[in-house]
Amino acid sequence: MEIFNKSLKIIEAMYKFLFFLILCSFFATVGITQDLSRRADFEAKIAWPDNLVPGAKIVQLEQNTPLAKAGLKVNDVILAVNGREIFDQEDWSAILYGIRANQSTQIIVKRAQERIRVAVNLKPYALEEYENVELFYESVSNDYGQLLRTIISKPIGDDIRPAILLLQGLSCSSIEQYSGRSNNWIKLIQDLVTKSDMVVMRIEKPGVGDSEGDCGTVDFKTELSGYEAAIKALKNKPYVDTSKIIVYGNSMGSALAPYIANKYKLAGVISDGTFFKSWYEHMLEIERRILEIEGKDQAAIYKLMNEVYIPLYHQMLIEKKNFAAILTENHVWAINGILSSNSRFQFC
Repeated sequence: MEIFNKSLKIIEAMYKFLFFLILCSFFATVGITQDLSRRADFEAKIAWPDNLVPGAKIVQLEQNTPLAKAGLKVNDVILAVNGREIFDQEDWSAILYGIRANQSTQIIVKRAQERIRVAVNLKPYALEEYENVELFYESVSNDYGQLLRTIISKPIGDDIRPAILLLQGLSCSSIEQYSGRSNNWIKLIQDLVTKSDMVVMRIEKPGVGDSEGDCGTVDFKTELSGYEAAIKALKNKPYVDTSKIIVYGNSMGSALAPYIANKYKLAGVISDGTFFKSWYEHMLEIERRILEIEGKDQAAIYKLMNEVYIPLYHQMLIEKKNFAAILTENHVWAINGILSSNSRFQFC
């Protein structure tokens, strides 16, 4: 009888282990991971700080959202979230990427002369969806122990396919498509995902999207470490033809793409929006090109370049001043709408 009982325990343990393996296989198949919590959506239109006065103003708020149910209103100014005060755009960017869904979020707002404190549980950002494309929200760990969000897309089917690793530019801008976001960078990502017929891997920088860390403090080695972790993970995917992986570098990423391709023996490189001049000259050329695309005449372009963009980038890149200090000294730029709170130069 004792031998029989031991045999039953062994069989029971084997079944439990088998169930565990099946469960892990299921989660891996559907692309679900639980190692990174999902960032939260305010479900409101909130203006970025103007770097002149503290806070971020609520300009549009839908009914039946957590903020509305907590009693917040349009024109309320958010002063702090989870203890972090909002003095400039860097604070607000860190908050947007740092808040997590389905957790108590503490918010302090100013309404006229009144300060109001509320606690809300915000909903998660919706995941991307495309027809005939599978998406896998996963993560990798860089050399500094930070978990970074990866998004892998592939056409539906069991075929082994070539792959693209996407390297982004200098900014702390997300690589994810979400409601209300439709700039050229996002359109590029959508085209790669839906039209390339390839596996496409994206990775968020530290402190961006769902990733751990603080993007405002990330140095070159930390960012590069994330990209190297991503390519290692991509090469281990069973649905990827490892002899046909290319790296697509955009803007600053175009300077890193050849390094990644050579080190990991990839099949090719696409460098988009690359540069061969100083960063100061590079940015001025970008600004001039954008002004032309916007349809401004040469007189307006000449005036803006000489009176705004040349002084701006000289102070930032040559004199090493931060944007908040520059805008404080030249607040007329913001007042006249020349440099808005979402000024494009931050996202190059």
